[in-house]
Amino acid sequence: MSLAGESYMRKGAETMALRVHDLRKDKTPVNEEHSQATRPFPYRAAVVLVEAVFAYEWLVSAVDKLLSGMFFLHLQRQLEDAVSGSKYTLYARFLQTIVPHSHLLAILVVSGELSVGLGFVILMIGTLRYRGAPSPTFLWLGAVVTFTGTLMNVNFFFFQNGAYFLNPQQPFDEGVPIDFCMAVIQLELFVLHAMALRHGEGRSRHPNET
Repeated sequence: MSLAGESYMRKGAETMALRVHDLRKDKTPVNEEHSQATRPFPYRAAVVLVEAVFAYEWLVSAVDKLLSGMFFLHLQRQLEDAVSGSKYTLYARFLQTIVPHSHLLAILVVSGELSVGLGFVILMIGTLRYRGAPSPTFLWLGAVVTFTGTLMNVNFFFFQNGAYFLNPQQPFDEGVPIDFCMAVIQLELFVLHAMALRHGEGRSRHPNET
């Protein structure tokens, strides 16, 4: 083989090697991004179960209040009794300011329970459908729903004079009220959604992903 032919083949091999190197270099971040985008939402089954339980609890509570006219008629009396019998002084002062607006509060409570319940239904459906990383919109919805639910449960906990530790004066009551447990779990879910948003877990799917 002539020197010119060997030189031509050598240059061709070098060019091909450079192209392969460039292809590998360009392909690596795409694959990494694709693997991150398709990473499953952790503990999908457990999350769906928790969301279903919370959706059921909030919706049943809201429907009970809607079907019973006593909630709207007697909320003011309940607030007044809570003010006089509350062991949480700051919360009692807070209730004193809203007693005159009990009807508006009743509407807000029912609307809030319905919204949170429906929000958990949407989260449950979204968790079932997503096969990759959840979108930022989904994470924002989860953060808003869980944070709102936490605030409402904390309010109900104080309203019922709940105990968060030992309470030997009421041995026939549950150890810790359900509102306290719900508030803690929803707060944890809120932190998970907020951390996912902060660290960029919610991102659009790769164009080639089906």
